[in-house]
Amino acid sequence: MWCAVSVSRVTQCHFRQEQFVQLLRRCSSRAQKRFGLVVDGDVFGPKHFDGIVKAVKRHGELQQGYIFASTMGKNWKQLVAALGLELREVERRAGGKDPNDIAISLEAARLAFQ
Repeated sequence: MWCAVSVSRVTQCHFRQEQFVQLLRRCSSRAQKRFGLVVDGDVFGPKHFDGIVKAVKRHGELQQGYIFASTMGKNWKQLVAALGLELREVERRAGGKDPNDIAISLEAARLAFQ
């Protein structure tokens, strides 16, 4: 068993680094220090990726990691690959729910039940 950690728009409003670290500590004690990471790249861009990955790795092993985004800069693929993550592009369409949030939720659920 391992813990799926999602960093998304939902956590942005109250996102503080110390709260993220507390979450990692709680999860690592229950999940044998193995993590799955899902990041909303539309909210937390490339300047945050390295810090998020380092925080997870300080508390355990990063088993799988994904960055979901609808828009990406030129160097995102190289940066994400260098961090050992996978980039998932989510197509935006007019109206309806945010497809990025839906994709992130589905992936976090999938990771949590592996």
